[in-house]
Amino acid sequence: MMRVKHLHLKNMRGLKDIELTFKPGVNLLVGSNSVGKSTVLEGLRVMLSALTSRLEGDYRSAYRFKARDVKKDTSCLSSELLLDFQERSIRWNMQRYSHAGEEDHTQTSDYDALNEAVKSLEIAQFKHYSLPIALYYNVHRAVKHSDLQPDFSVRKVRLEPVSALENALAPTGTDFEQIQKWFAYRSTWFKKNSNVGKSAADKQLTSVVKAIESFLPAMFGVWFDESTKTLHTRKNGIDFELSELSDGEQSLLALVADISRRLATANPDLDNPLAGDAVVLVDEIDLHLHPAWQRKIVALFEKTFPNAQFIFTTHSPQILSHVTPDSIWLFQRNDEGEVEPYQPDTSFGMDSSSILKLLFDVSEREETTEQQLKQLVQLVDANQLEEGKELITDLQSKCGDIELLKRMAAVIWRKELLAGRDVKD
Repeated sequence: MMRVKHLHLKNMRGLKDIELTFKPGVNLLVGSNSVGKSTVLEGLRVMLSALTSRLEGDYRSAYRFKARDVKKDTSCLSSELLLDFQERSIRWNMQRYSHAGEEDHTQTSDYDALNEAVKSLEIAQFKHYSLPIALYYNVHRAVKHSDLQPDFSVRKVRLEPVSALENALAPTGTDFEQIQKWFAYRSTWFKKNSNVGKSAADKQLTSVVKAIESFLPAMFGVWFDESTKTLHTRKNGIDFELSELSDGEQSLLALVADISRRLATANPDLDNPLAGDAVVLVDEIDLHLHPAWQRKIVALFEKTFPNAQFIFTTHSPQILSHVTPDSIWLFQRNDEGEVEPYQPDTSFGMDSSSILKLLFDVSEREETTEQQLKQLVQLVDANQLEEGKELITDLQSKCGDIELLKRMAAVIWRKELLAGRDVKD
């Protein structure tokens, strides 16, 4: 088991002092631009790397906070993380100074509890059961295609469970070339040359393909084509190279493929390799996603990866309506201009217009039309019915016969009827 429970950040970039708790499953960080959502993911990325680097056997490879991460006009950034890990709760902290202190240190930390937790684990034993992993995907995760074909004879793909952690928290785009190599070795070289049985190889490959198909049901299968040295899929009965898919399809496919192939690699002995433990950080999960996909994405992640914890940033009201309020943090600025995250009273099941208004304080319509609609209501309330009818006609030419216009027209009809005027049906 691995779950982030609590994060405390002080003086990191634009954040003065925030504390966040996280639930199992999907968690959302929501707010306008430049309020610190991505900063929280960056803080989690650095803190979790202290764990994953130790699981890899090289604590020195952990990421560190940089001087530019320290909030302007302050001298020290501090971060503390509480994590449920292997049936215990462990806490560690890290401080980054803008300038070296008396002992010429720019960074201090307390990893005692973390070291004790990892020390009790023999990395070799992870070859026989689940290895917990942490993953990070920033907004630059779009698929990058290279004109050069992967050289399978020079750099073989690592297949041992701990290789699932390789570059898992790196601040880079999705490693599509590595995904392609993994498919190639799983479907060709691995089956022919490995001492591991065919069923073991197929279990991992099949689980990754099923994950992709669950998110993109129009696709049937994903396989490595030895003649073109590229990945292919079948969509609506037609074979495509993955590079021929839309940006949205490629982006979602690459994200799901990378999460699932890392879980499959980390959990070779699980009946369902995708049921392994993971913490997955994704900046702007709605990036490139059609609104219809946004409505389904939360349920798909929780169903496909049942033991993973997800921490997403998003601006999408479609996604918010599928998450309970206790798993949402809304970021807003107080009267002093400092960011204060809070949890809303409601979210689950709300329509997009209500979420835009109540949670984002954004009108469902553009400002000019919104003002005209307010004016229409005022005219009808004041019994200026002719002016109201003229405004309805004007708005219908721009907006069509929307519900509010229908209601106001009905109110005008009733008022004129009660006043004894001749009215038309």
